[in-house]
Amino acid sequence: MHWKNNSLEGFWKRQCLLLILVQISLLTICWQFGLVQGKPLLNIVTISCLVTWVGVTIWIFYRIITQVKSSYLRSTFQLESCRNQDFSQQAKAHFSAGVVGQFHHQLNNLSNDLLTSKESENKDSILLLRLVKQLNTPILVFDERLQLSFGNQACGALFDKPWQTLRFTTAARLGLEHLPDWHFKDEKNQQRWQVRHSNFNHNGHTYHLLVMTDIQIALREQELKAWQRLIRVISHEIRNSLTPVSTMLERLKHRATSERDSAAFEVIVERCQHLAEFVKRYAQLQQSVTVKAYEQPFERVCTELTSLFPQANWHLEGQHLQLYCDATLLKQVLINLTKNALEACTDRPQLTLSLKLKNQSATISLTDNGHGLSNPDNLFVPFYSTKERGEGIGLMLCQHLTEQMNGQLLLMNRTDGHRGACAVISLTQPTS
Repeated sequence: MHWKNNSLEGFWKRQCLLLILVQISLLTICWQFGLVQGKPLLNIVTISCLVTWVGVTIWIFYRIITQVKSSYLRSTFQLESCRNQDFSQQAKAHFSAGVVGQFHHQLNNLSNDLLTSKESENKDSILLLRLVKQLNTPILVFDERLQLSFGNQACGALFDKPWQTLRFTTAARLGLEHLPDWHFKDEKNQQRWQVRHSNFNHNGHTYHLLVMTDIQIALREQELKAWQRLIRVISHEIRNSLTPVSTMLERLKHRATSERDSAAFEVIVERCQHLAEFVKRYAQLQQSVTVKAYEQPFERVCTELTSLFPQANWHLEGQHLQLYCDATLLKQVLINLTKNALEACTDRPQLTLSLKLKNQSATISLTDNGHGLSNPDNLFVPFYSTKERGEGIGLMLCQHLTEQMNGQLLLMNRTDGHRGACAVISLTQPTS
């Protein structure tokens, strides 16, 4: 029974037994025909027996060699698949027991372990790739020839087109230089973007990883924090002074004996209220903002905005499109911008609100026919305002809210030959 097991050893023993039985049978035949008794050797029976014996011996050894070779050839094919990172291919063992069977079993276990490890690595790679794609920081990967190999979604805002259309483009054509350190050749981009560089190896090749950091956003965040600290101190001092002053004014106003004194007290009370409102509005910059973005029709935003300002003579474009945004924050920004636009229009106001989607980016434009911008450089500076009673907070708050939505707000004069200004809000859209 031991010889019937499916192993190379059992197969060898069975073939040897078969060879012994054949030899015994041939010797018995030769004995019967008188080979051992001294009869003539060269007869047909003797020659046939010898030929049969040699043929059976060769056939048995050929079978042994073929089976052994076949077993290891299957292992060779499986190892070749493993070398090519294909761990799903497993050779079926001809011998399920014995040394060869154990070898195949261990080889299959190794393939299964490598397959599990590869699947886990692929899952981690997919998760990392999805994370990189969703980052708002542009990330570029260049190969050894300094050609673009990979980019994330944020590269669309950097180059104004999807990175897939720029694949295999050289770094020089993208405006980048790698000596002595990676940097932009264009002075404007160099002042805005900080380039961080590192190398990594993959499949025997070296790649260059570039991470772009928008310095302007970081500077504005630091500037905003500084203003918040200043506003916190000023608000505290002003409120401490306004409270007793307002109380005394209310008492003195009732004691006024002349209209001139009453009018003076009214002016003082009105200016105290204005100062309190001024402090209250600037305190909005210290409030934390929670962004709740979801996809919704842009028509909903347009409807609410036009109902609030029916005097604007609206012209709407792209209201049928879907927009991924925080509707509450976006409407607050558009309301502030619309108020500024209407105040800038001395004649019959004409406002245009449009939405365009391109390369995972949404561009919302609000255009007016007012007098335009007289000093664009100081638009987002706190306490700066061209209005007679402006606090210099509206545009800075709009910029702050837009950046909290991972967007960008730009204000410029119209470039289509007409008088007026244009506010452009750019929001990143998730990949579908």
